[in-house]
Amino acid sequence: MAIRNSNFFLLILLLSSSINAFNLPELAPTEYCRFPLPGSKCKTEVEVYVNRLNSFESVLSYEYSYFPFCTVNDEPSPIENLGQVLIGERIQPSPYKFNFLINYNCRYVCTKKFTSTDANQQKMLKRLMKGIILNYQQHWILDNMPITLCYKNTENLEFCSRSFPIGCYVSKSGQTKKSCNIRDGKNDTFYIFNHLDFEITYHNNYYILIS
Repeated sequence: MAIRNSNFFLLILLLSSSINAFNLPELAPTEYCRFPLPGSKCKTEVEVYVNRLNSFESVLSYEYSYFPFCTVNDEPSPIENLGQVLIGERIQPSPYKFNFLINYNCRYVCTKKFTSTDANQQKMLKRLMKGIILNYQQHWILDNMPITLCYKNTENLEFCSRSFPIGCYVSKSGQTKKSCNIRDGKNDTFYIFNHLDFEITYHNNYYILIS
């Protein structure tokens, strides 16, 4: 059994701005600007938030910090409304942050190590592997909108989802989940999605790529 890094992972994000944008009920629009403007409340930083993870193969859901992901500890969580609390959402800040209309080629977030002699690290590694086998899904949020993953399935048909898996497990017989896009993967191997490509489009025809 082996654990490998995934080669490529694509996320498609739609970011709404206050210019020619529509609003969801009870959600105030957010105005963004590249540079601070006098007398304006526009934001220059685009923030990504994470939410709890769930799976159709398990009745249990877990907070983002339950798994050994990259996290931030010095930022407060956003205030959740009553509806979000009742349906069990647990929104937290993430280390993924971008400046408005700025392209990035590559940004390092963090490193996680799992040594065979550290009992706690091995516990977290087994937790991560179990989450991959049970196909736990991540739910990220940007500008009050869900981050969407689009990919081509095994039948070469494009499919878009408002969640994405932690990673993929190629079984001993070479089988994977439908949401996995592993080409020529090795049997009995875990693949962790740890390289993320963000594509953000704006309503005012601006276009930005973050990789």
